[in-house]
Amino acid sequence: MSEYQFTIPTLFGLEGVCADEARRLGLPEVRAENGRVQCTGSEADLSRLNLSLVNTVYHTSQRLRHSRFIKRDVFPNFKAL
Repeated sequence: MSEYQFTIPTLFGLEGVCADEARRLGLPEVRAENGRVQCTGSEADLSRLNLSLVNTVYHTSQRLRHSRFIKRDVFPNFKAL
C-alpha cells in the first residue's frame, strides 16, 4: 500500500488535541505545527482518522454546548450521518 502525507488544518491552540488523536490511532510521524498537524498513513488510515476527528469534534462541541459559553447545537445535522 502507498503511504500518503496528510496535512490536517486546525484552529490555533487545538493542534495538540488533533495530534494526540492521530497518535492514538497509531499513525507514524505525527507533527503538530502552528495551525496544522502533519502525519503519514495509508488510505485506510485516512478514513479512520477522518471519522475519529469528526467524532472528537462532535463530542467536544456537545460538552461546550452544555457550558455557559455556547447555547446552541453547533452540529445540528450530525446525527443524520
